[in-house]
Amino acid sequence: MSTDATPTERLLNALQLTRDTELDCDAFHALLAPLLDGRIDRTDVLHAMAHHRLTCPECDEETILLRAALGLLGFPRADEAPAG
Repeated sequence: MSTDATPTERLLNALQLTRDTELDCDAFHALLAPLLDGRIDRTDVLHAMAHHRLTCPECDEETILLRAALGLLGFPRADEAPAG
């Protein structure tokens, strides 16, 4: 028996994650640069962005790739203290 979720199970899981107010991809993208450079300090916005990443694989992947690219360029993560 396969452990992969059926389309119905995936839909039910997605519905369980739904909130009354959510960010769409456009709003997420508008906040991504401020997130990555540490300019967002409002907990509700950080939670909304984290929730969006849980429900949107494309935005999650984009965030991961941008963090990796910035790391390769030598930029510290905003949530990490600079060395030294």
